[in-house]
Amino acid sequence: MRVIDRRAAQFPGNGPVVNDFFGVVGGAWRVYVGRPAVSGGDAFAFAFNTGRGTVARGLLSGIRPHPTLAGELALVNFTIIYP
Repeated sequence: MRVIDRRAAQFPGNGPVVNDFFGVVGGAWRVYVGRPAVSGGDAFAFAFNTGRGTVARGLLSGIRPHPTLAGELALVNFTIIYP
């Protein structure tokens, strides 16, 4: 998070980046979400796969109930950004 805050500080008007831990999705994805730009709006989300080291990004609205596993969440329309 310190690296993200340093990068954000390079642009005028940006304060510290706030990303809150959302929870674990699918047993291996640690998901963090930002704050919405407008009240009630969607928020940026990113996820780290603790087993493979994969990183994905998406929106808070893309964290939805899993279609076949009761009580589980799924990352929908997230894009793998590393590797």
